Amino acid sequence: MLDRYIDMVMVADPALTSLPPGQALSVREMKKAVKKAEASYAQVQTQCESEVTRHEYKCAIEAKNADEWEACIE
Repeated sequence: MLDRYIDMVMVADPALTSLPPGQALSVREMKKAVKKAEASYAQVQTQCESEVTRHEYKCAIEAKNADEWEACIE
């Protein structure tokens, strides 16, 4: 679920829209790896696993963008 959110945020990154598709994908994957290596990622992942309800999870998985995802969790 958290990976889906990160993907949605990365796709919406205006800095990547001017890059060729292959290069944009590489940069997104690199940024995603950096984000997943942060201690805060592990903390949020643990929090998601223990606090998110089934309804919130289903809503977040079906979200079409990061704003919709955030609305599901708040």
